[in-house]
Amino acid sequence: MPLGETRAALAGLEPYQVGHTMSTFSNVGAGLLEGRGGDLTAFLDAPRPVRDLVMASVRSALVSAQGG
Repeated sequence: MPLGETRAALAGLEPYQVGHTMSTFSNVGAGLLEGRGGDLTAFLDAPRPVRDLVMASVRSALVSAQGG
């Protein structure tokens, strides 16, 4: 649906809702919300299974509780 028709279809919403919705639709149409990879792996040393993370947290809590 063209954006002009979309704006008309949103009649009755609060003005901020119309503006936000139109902005989102425009960004989608322009391809600005497409996933193009991510930076998460750059922030992580290496992916680890959840089990390893939980075990490390439990061990750390036990050591702290024992005063070590």
